[in-house]
Amino acid sequence: MIEVAVSPQEIVVGRSSALTLRFFNSGPAPCFNVEFMVRLPPGVMLQSGVGQVDIPVLGPGRVHTHTISVLTQKVGPFEVTSARFTYRDESDRQRRVTDFSVRLVAAAAIKAEPVRLPRGRLRVECEDGELVAGQWGELRLRVGNGTGVALGDVIAAVDGPFETDGRRSRVAVLGDGASVRCSFSVKMDVAGRVPVDVRTTYRFRDAGGELRARTQEDSVTAIVRPERQAPQQPQRQAPQQPQQQAPPQAGQPTDQQAPQQTGWRIEQQAPQQAGRQTGQQAPSQTGRAEQQTPTQAGRQVEQREPSRAGRKSEQVVLYLAAAPRDMEPLRSDLEMRKVREKLQRSRDRERFRLEWCPAARFEDISQALIDYEPQIVHFSGHGDENGNLCVEDELGDRDLVTPEGLADLFGQHRDSLRCVVVNACHSVQLAETLATRIQYTVGMRNMIADDASIQFSVGFYEGLFGGLPIPRAFARGCAHVRSRPGTEHQHRTPLLFPRTS
Repeated sequence: MIEVAVSPQEIVVGRSSALTLRFFNSGPAPCFNVEFMVRLPPGVMLQSGVGQVDIPVLGPGRVHTHTISVLTQKVGPFEVTSARFTYRDESDRQRRVTDFSVRLVAAAAIKAEPVRLPRGRLRVECEDGELVAGQWGELRLRVGNGTGVALGDVIAAVDGPFETDGRRSRVAVLGDGASVRCSFSVKMDVAGRVPVDVRTTYRFRDAGGELRARTQEDSVTAIVRPERQAPQQPQRQAPQQPQQQAPPQAGQPTDQQAPQQTGWRIEQQAPQQAGRQTGQQAPSQTGRAEQQTPTQAGRQVEQREPSRAGRKSEQVVLYLAAAPRDMEPLRSDLEMRKVREKLQRSRDRERFRLEWCPAARFEDISQALIDYEPQIVHFSGHGDENGNLCVEDELGDRDLVTPEGLADLFGQHRDSLRCVVVNACHSVQLAETLATRIQYTVGMRNMIADDASIQFSVGFYEGLFGGLPIPRAFARGCAHVRSRPGTEHQHRTPLLFPRTS
């Protein structure tokens, strides 16, 4: 038996409101060819979505959701009915429902306080720091909120004629008038005044309550000191060296100037002659070499080598999410939270780093590939039947990206990119196209429910973070889908494609 519920029970007059139709099979066997046509009363208009719902198969205990947007200008109750509601039951008998009706209410909008929008700019300044040419150091910026409103998800990145470790600085909330320090690990090759380009993005709520993103470009100047010279103190102590030496032996020069010249020459040549001298001066040379070498070598090891080594060993998982407001809502936030929990509990959690890019536009995806140089890319969102990926545009609505264009973009990062997971409906064509460039690609052969896609991600990353190779992590993800009664029938929907060329 097919049951249909509509939510929410109340909408607001004068605003486009999303209605979700929930189809549930409460019987013991699958039902087939479910057809449902939405009928709205006069005065209630269909704004977006399709009023016709077709479900080929709905298994027992399974749920199918369908979302439309409606608009009304009249306050009061109204009913949503169906012009046609039919399906075939487990005995292949045609069932027709003629009395479907759901009562909803259209309420007047509550007058709210005027919403303030950002009018000023972020203040970006470079703080004084210990930046030395030729060495890794900390570039410190002070970012102040002068926009007049509180901002969320403030992300700053730097670029210029220097080397960085690729990390960005992120602040969850930055109140109006508040400021925060952002630090970046950089290596400046030249001394003096070095220009630094700063790209800052932030999010805010518009007058309609929708989340919007804005980007600001700034240029500041960092002061870089020349590379430190070798310590001069040993040279000032060099004339004292003859006083610490043994008395002259038979046959040695007795001129008082000879020991001073010899001591000065040893000071300048000791790093090259250590280990080759014999006699009374060898301990002095060796000791002086041991004092200089840790200082010089330590500066290189502590400031440069760990950073490069860390970048080689750490694997970045770039998590992209897009939920256009004119499409069915998804729980990408829940999926990301569960994956993050798996990483935190993993024994190899130090080997991976998660970077999240929500409300992703195409330009966000392209920029993130450059900024993070990920080894794994995961997309959580929608796909259409033509294989296009549904990202967001500037207004948060649907923006289609072709499989060939995405494959060309990802193919430019094939040297570092190991795997791309496209956790979206009808993404098999995109996965096959990516498989000509990327070592491993995961796609969905047809539609996949939100619950099933979350289960797959949890199982896949549990295996990946646990040290399993990608094919075995994929198999674990499919096993997680199959382990739940509500998603079992979709365990063959994900497909793994090794590189074909």
